[in-house]
Amino acid sequence: AFPRPRILASACAHFSVQRAAALLGLGEDAVLPVPVDRRLRMRTDALAAALTGCVRRGELPVAVVATAGTTDTGAVDPLRACAALAAEHGAWLHVDAAYGGGALLSDRLAPLLDGLALADSVSLDWHKLGWQPAAAGVFLVRRSETYASLARRAAYLNPADDEEAGYPSLLGLSLRTTRRADAFKIAVTLRTLGREGLGRLVDACHDLAVAGARTVREHPRLELHAEPVLTAFLFRYLPA
Repeated sequence: AFPRPRILASACAHFSVQRAAALLGLGEDAVLPVPVDRRLRMRTDALAAALTGCVRRGELPVAVVATAGTTDTGAVDPLRACAALAAEHGAWLHVDAAYGGGALLSDRLAPLLDGLALADSVSLDWHKLGWQPAAAGVFLVRRSETYASLARRAAYLNPADDEEAGYPSLLGLSLRTTRRADAFKIAVTLRTLGREGLGRLVDACHDLAVAGARTVREHPRLELHAEPVLTAFLFRYLPA
């Protein structure tokens, strides 16, 4: 019998991890949630124990999904430690930086993503901290050969003479065949504002979150969950 594939992700990871496992035919329960600390970051000791547990049970840890910016608090998992543990067990490391990837635009916040460069793949949603319309997702992989299984040639879609003339096809870079030029929006924004301009926007949002958290902390009937990491913070009302 083949060992059962397992995907390990933070207990606070996005629901799309389970959905992706289901689409792959592995089932949502192939995803093992890893406990988090008080700041809702994946605990590296718990990840190490989960990986060891997979091996002990005869299961195959195929991937570790680290989150760089959880949806509700913006928590960033310890990426460098996650990368080391994934490599130790021969597992693919994917970093979900859909929200937190925008921190790369800010000199102040970019250090939060230390270790991102060690990932095998990274996802970014530029409709969050990139100020883009919704269809502006980015998927990056470390090695171009990762896309080999998507390679297709159809004369009416990607004729060789088009590519020879400098018009490369995106047919082998996505599961989609027909697509809009979504990258154009990102390119125009980068050309207009540059990293520095976008970084100022990110910093302004972070400043607002810090100020908001300070207001909550000073209010006697409000309780702050944790200091803001990116641009979001959680608090609750304390009744009498």
